[in-house]
Amino acid sequence: MTGIRFDMQTLDGAQHIEIDEETAVLTLHSMEQLGENAEPFLDYLIAGRPQIALHLEPVIELYDEAVPFDGLAAAYTRKRNYLSGFLTALRQRQADGKVEIIKTHRSGFGSTYHEPYTIVVWKIVT
Repeated sequence: MTGIRFDMQTLDGAQHIEIDEETAVLTLHSMEQLGENAEPFLDYLIAGRPQIALHLEPVIELYDEAVPFDGLAAAYTRKRNYLSGFLTALRQRQADGKVEIIKTHRSGFGSTYHEPYTIVVWKIVT
């Protein structure tokens, strides 16, 4: 494991990162800061063709806004401009035949306003 300065919004620093079919990608609460701008980072990852990617991030698309807790969490996520649209974009890449979503799982663990421990696992379709 190596630490590298990398801006997930601008992809500045990407030239110092090698992602290939032997790479496992892991994100932990870092994509939440991308707001609605996760697609360039997602496409960057897909272009690298990692063996597997695992994200432990808040995923607004899995909230059921008819449930009071989820409705509050979704409103909080929008107000804070946390990650939004990531799972939708990943599902579109799956529909396009680029990736296979292996697992999405809500942990049910978080706070009154935020559930940041959703697991999303995907791999490249070969």
